[in-house]
Amino acid sequence: DFPDAPAAIAKLDEEAGELREDPGARELGDVLFAAVGAARAVGADPELALRASAQRFRARVEEAARLAARGGED
Repeated sequence: DFPDAPAAIAKLDEEAGELREDPGARELGDVLFAAVGAARAVGADPELALRASAQRFRARVEEAARLAARGGED
């Protein structure tokens, strides 16, 4: 855990930079681990935050599919 949110976010930024330099499962795992630490540092439950994000994504995809099925008609 980190002493505060800025420290956790800085670590997340650092790990993201390493992933950009060396893409792969190892660095991605480090990014995910740092993201969990950042979530905790800002007082969020990481699993609930991910589920909420997935739900928002799902809703956008479903809306796009509905619009496409209607042929773009209003």
